[in-house]
Amino acid sequence: MNLGLSGFKKVSLLLVLVGVFCLTDMINPASGWSAKLMITAQKGDLNYPDYTSYGRVTYDYYIGKYETTHTEYCDFLNAVDPGGSDEHDLHNSYMTNITYSGGSYFVTSGWENKPIDHVNWYDAARFCNWLHNDHLTPGSTETEAGAYNFDPGDSLDSRGYDDTYDNDPDAHKPDALYWIPTRDEWYKAAYYDPDKNDGDGGYYDYPTGSDTAPTAESPPGGNNSANFYSAVGHITDVGAYVSSPSPWGTFDQGGNLYEWIEEWGSSTQRVLRGGSWKSPLIDLDSGGELIDNPELLASAPRGFRVASAVPEPATFLLFSSGLLGLLPFLRRRKK
Repeated sequence: MNLGLSGFKKVSLLLVLVGVFCLTDMINPASGWSAKLMITAQKGDLNYPDYTSYGRVTYDYYIGKYETTHTEYCDFLNAVDPGGSDEHDLHNSYMTNITYSGGSYFVTSGWENKPIDHVNWYDAARFCNWLHNDHLTPGSTETEAGAYNFDPGDSLDSRGYDDTYDNDPDAHKPDALYWIPTRDEWYKAAYYDPDKNDGDGGYYDYPTGSDTAPTAESPPGGNNSANFYSAVGHITDVGAYVSSPSPWGTFDQGGNLYEWIEEWGSSTQRVLRGGSWKSPLIDLDSGGELIDNPELLASAPRGFRVASAVPEPATFLLFSSGLLGLLPFLRRRKK
């Protein structure tokens, strides 16, 4: 598997390294996408938590530049379910822009770069398991173990889900290579800027690198725009708001689709963040959060992005086999 990293940034006294990778390069290196290198920098910072108590991360990690797209999810389906039996309901009836025909899954034309929607938490976890296992053993179709282990001995419903939640994985395994971002990982990538407050670091109110509310409008918009409040009326291509990234260079962490977070928000519900194309402004704010049933299959705007491990220096070349390039220690672009 070709790991298409798009760069990294070291930001703390602990050398907390946050990077952004292009998932499509990693899944389908023959797709014609090149490794998209994000600008990077090194800066001492304690990365304290925000007023919400979220955002402090004291280890290295990468996080997806974009939400997972229809094309990427379709590649996943074709890898793990070539026969179309879909025993874990990874392709549910609301995913109308991916269809199965003649032994393969296909994306509706025009939806290739739109984020996959109507996914539940288990779909996202199994996607991460596939990435984890295929990286270790190319061609693997394993979805039930890896980053998250699902116990087949527990009481499962017809779709393979644990209705009682008593044996669901609480978090990814320590050796996971890919996982659903934790609340702190997602929050830091969305709102934290080590250069804010004259270099002392701080959090923005919105994931567009701004304390001013973004404008709800059609893409590409301006320097502080997003897809929310039904201004567009549907999801948009990932990264369509080209001038409104987070301080780290991620896109669409505000609006477009709610994104699943790894943690439980209650005994039976998982956390979602970021708001959707339908959401009011408050859902994009750093204080906004939603919790919902992790098995949710309703017609709700739910998506996800992927977090990834940063390899130890001695294993970096193995981990990044096929990497087209890396641009370290360059100052990131200022907006």
